[in-house]
Amino acid sequence: MNYKKAILTIATLGFTYFIVTRVGFTAQQYAYLRKLNPKGRKRFKEFIKAIEDNLGYSVIITSGYRTFEKQQQLKDDGISPVGAGRSFHNYGLAIDINLLKLGQYVKMGSSRQKWLNTGVPQLAEGLGFRWGGDFSGYYDPVHFDLGNDYNINDLEARAYELYGNNPSDIKGNLV
Repeated sequence: MNYKKAILTIATLGFTYFIVTRVGFTAQQYAYLRKLNPKGRKRFKEFIKAIEDNLGYSVIITSGYRTFEKQQQLKDDGISPVGAGRSFHNYGLAIDINLLKLGQYVKMGSSRQKWLNTGVPQLAEGLGFRWGGDFSGYYDPVHFDLGNDYNINDLEARAYELYGNNPSDIKGNLV
């Protein structure tokens, strides 16, 4: 988290206090956030801020917008169950995150219960996000998307309509 220290000295008592306030996103977070679809970017920022401010975890974004080509490569390598155009990442409407708090690291290999104990899936649901820990057939607890608001078939059709059939030409985060 990015923090700014403000020093407050109470002269009459001779004590010095440090007040720490959050001032923005880390460079790591910003690098991912700026590539997300403008339609959802603000909501992802609010989500990350809520996790850090309300639950006390540092958020490490490990994936955000992915090109169609990258998505197909992940499918071909057996890393993702879906190919090009079939992931909300292809439209900049999904992020994958890890969490860190007091030496506790919550990541892909963490149990469903460990994720639930963080409060993050519940927070996400309250903000209208889908959690990949609830996906049937593929446990993806690091994944959060706006699939409740957008239809993947409509997004895919629009992407091909706007950019044609060559995956390298498609700018999914602008769909």
